[in-house]
Amino acid sequence: NNMWLKRMSEELNKIGLDVVPSVTNFILIRFPDSEYPSNASKSAEAAWEHLLSDGIIPRPVGAGGPNNCLRVTIGLDDENEAVLNSLTALMKKG
Repeated sequence: NNMWLKRMSEELNKIGLDVVPSVTNFILIRFPDSEYPSNASKSAEAAWEHLLSDGIIPRPVGAGGPNNCLRVTIGLDDENEAVLNSLTALMKKG
């Protein structure tokens, strides 16, 4: 868990996402502010839909939680790689 927390945080930061520091079995990912039209395709909602289309089920943050965030559980190696690959593809889209 510790190795993946660190790796996922570093990799997601590299592609422009903010990860809230964690010592749990999940990470909280902040996406660019979706109020700006240029960021709409990279919002938490867009990421949620993109991850779902890749067979990954993230957890949206409920009412009262921080805006424009998703919660992703640290899983098995191949599951974590799939999350990184999916979010990297999303963030590279025009």
